Amino acid sequence: MRKPIPTRILTASLVAGALALAVDVGAASSPFDDKTTVTKPKTATANKAPATPKGISADELQAVQQAVAYTNQLAIGDYRGFLVSQPFVDGRITFTDGTKNYERFAWFSSIISEHYCYVKSDNSTETTTGSFMTKKKTKNVSMSIQGRGFVVKAIKNHYGGTLMSEPAQPVAPTDPALKPIVDKELANEQIEINILNLAFQVDDLIVQRNNLGVMDISQKNKIDKAIKDLKESKIPAAKNSLAANNDAIRAKFIELADADVANKNYEQAIALISASGVKSDRANLDLARSYQGLGQYDKAIDSYKTLTNSSSYEVAYNGMADCQHLKGDDRAALNSIYNITDHFTGTQEDLNALAKIDKWKLMSRTSEFPELPQKLSDAYVEKSILNAGKNKTQAVADYKTAVSSIAGNGSKSAASAQIVNDAISTHTKNQQWLDQSKMNADQRFMNERSTAQGNVNAWESSYTNAVAQAHSDYRYELSRKSQELDSARSELDYLMRNPPARPTSAPATDPYANKPSSSNTDPYSSKPSSSNTDPYGNSGNSGNSGSSNTDPYGNSGNSGSSNTNPYNNSGSTGGTDPYADAMTDYNSRVSAARAHIDQLDNDYRWLYANETSYVNDRTSNEASSLQSARDELRRYDLSNKQAYINADSDVQQASSAESESRNRANTLSSLAKGAGY
Repeated sequence: MRKPIPTRILTASLVAGALALAVDVGAASSPFDDKTTVTKPKTATANKAPATPKGISADELQAVQQAVAYTNQLAIGDYRGFLVSQPFVDGRITFTDGTKNYERFAWFSSIISEHYCYVKSDNSTETTTGSFMTKKKTKNVSMSIQGRGFVVKAIKNHYGGTLMSEPAQPVAPTDPALKPIVDKELANEQIEINILNLAFQVDDLIVQRNNLGVMDISQKNKIDKAIKDLKESKIPAAKNSLAANNDAIRAKFIELADADVANKNYEQAIALISASGVKSDRANLDLARSYQGLGQYDKAIDSYKTLTNSSSYEVAYNGMADCQHLKGDDRAALNSIYNITDHFTGTQEDLNALAKIDKWKLMSRTSEFPELPQKLSDAYVEKSILNAGKNKTQAVADYKTAVSSIAGNGSKSAASAQIVNDAISTHTKNQQWLDQSKMNADQRFMNERSTAQGNVNAWESSYTNAVAQAHSDYRYELSRKSQELDSARSELDYLMRNPPARPTSAPATDPYANKPSSSNTDPYSSKPSSSNTDPYGNSGNSGNSGSSNTDPYGNSGNSGSSNTNPYNNSGSTGGTDPYADAMTDYNSRVSAARAHIDQLDNDYRWLYANETSYVNDRTSNEASSLQSARDELRRYDLSNKQAYINADSDVQQASSAESESRNRANTLSSLAKGAGY
């Protein structure tokens, strides 16, 4: 458990816009250290600006910060304080949690954690009621917490409990300039209370869901949906409102700090930026300029260094150079200047950097800075070129300065020739670079053209082979279709020549159709004697009228009601002739055979008439790849080579450098002539 805030409560009151008491939070090793002492705020002593601060002073503002830092030490992030001091109180929170897994207590713990309340003691207990089958556990929460007064009071009002004391009113500076910040910060208190109330709604829903029966699934789903809406939509929306308010507060701090820097109220600016907690480039620049104005050069340099990789790098290096010069370190100051002049583009910061060299008379100390003449000359050469198109007189003067910088006591004509020759030499190198780039691009074009031609040749070979194979497959397929058609026609011809025969007709194949003679193979043709087991024994003729005679071939079978001769020729109702449906089956087979022939004939005719389509379908992939290869080769037509070379990135870069260096050499030659060298 984290150590609670000392019971000694510090409050701050402002009289006529100033604090009577303030806490030096830097004096304690921890914001909750018992050794925290009440002291008068330290006052910056280094080179205070001569201007008289208006409104709240820097010391007073720092005192406000310190008081806020102490009384709001339980709130960080979006809940932090800026200028409004929120007194804190102790409270004991008591409630009963009978939910499953103590869900209510878990949500309560997240609330006090989110709103930065510290637990001083936890005397919660658990009770168990009911039998083994109806056992129920209950958590009796009794917890002492400490936090900002309005937060603890809101929690107590919802969950229950007592406050050790009523929260005091928040304390804020009365400086009119700070009123927009104070108003928005006080509005933050209401936003945070709204966030707490939304969290309390979640707690209420948890209780409602716990009180529902097992079968109240629909109502539970509605409650779960409401809880999700609160947690994922309404509470985040309220937090976004708080964050937006804080962004506006920080922006106002920086706006006020900008004004203080402009009015040389440096201490106030530093205090405002510190209170805001803003770490932006704009805030760091205000800090750097404020520390510089107060003579705290090391702090200023540290702040400027944070900007050297930003868009304000020239401002930063100029500021660093000023601070380093004022500290007596002109070597460091020159190095800072070089970071600007080595990339001279004619900005005001570039001009300011050059002016420092003249102002500090550094050219008289070239023994200390031997590189300076050449560095200065290079900068003025760039300046002269930039001015050549808009102010020829100034450009010539700049060129003369560039020449004088490196000539010293020597020949200015020789120095001028060196400048011009260096430019011509650079142009010559760039021209060579351009020529080589064009040769390389030309070679790349021809290599890529050769590769494209190789791809065309390869795909042409592949396509030719595919076409030959497709024709071979076509001939085989056509032959196979022809064979299938001939076979189908033969099958139909056979069917047509062999229709099914009736049993009574001469071609009938029933061996017993005509009461076989002695020459047939009927094993019972001799009518065995009564001693045998032939069911048709004895006088088979009498079976015509006997009900027990089961000989299917007895006599004519015309009169016996039990006669089951399957070959009954009379067509009576007792006949089961298997040929009765033969003609129907035969006709179906003939129809099917004719339909099959029609289908095969159509397939054959289409195949016979569409050899080209057949081949194209089976070579489409090779044809497509061949076309793509030919299209690629057309891109490398020799008529396109110059456009290819011109579009090459290396050629474009070299061409730009060559053009710039040519113009540069011509401009410097003209300026040298204009300067009389």
